[in-house]
Amino acid sequence: MAWPTTRARESRITAELPSAEVAAQLRQPTSRPVLQVESLNVDLAGTPIEWARAWFAGDRVKLTIDHNEHA
Repeated sequence: MAWPTTRARESRITAELPSAEVAAQLRQPTSRPVLQVESLNVDLAGTPIEWARAWFAGDRVKLTIDHNEHA
């Protein structure tokens, strides 16, 4: 069994109107809100190693956030 070497430190979820580029990628109008998710992952020492930003069509996605720490 492999032990995790990273963990999620933070995820920020924001509802916003998309840019024209994001709306085109999601095949939706710019007048329909999207969910923007920014995530920060750290190594076991707490050093940031990955940051990501993604957009989701709010009417076509379900986000589940698990806040439990696994030992």
